Amino acid sequence: MARPIPPVRPCHEWVLKERVSECDVSYYLCAVRDLREIYFLWRPFLRDPRDEMVLEVAVGAQASRIVTHNVRDFEGVKERFGIRIVTPAEFLKEVRESR
Repeated sequence: MARPIPPVRPCHEWVLKERVSECDVSYYLCAVRDLREIYFLWRPFLRDPRDEMVLEVAVGAQASRIVTHNVRDFEGVKERFGIRIVTPAEFLKEVRESR
């Protein structure tokens, strides 16, 4: 899993709702991370330019999904790049079902 800098901390609301500790989420992210240089520049593609860095990291890392509360601003990503956009709740559900 790749992540852009600055690091993104888990959202307290969904962590509490899903009864997952921030520590568990942090350990998971560290265990599966893959640091990459950002070098793709097809901007602008997304509605919000602040999200472009997230997309570049995901494509560079060949991510299968982007986890965000901001699903609407990532329209067209699955069709063009093959990356699914999921909410944190959807992601946690997938993780639980894969166990």
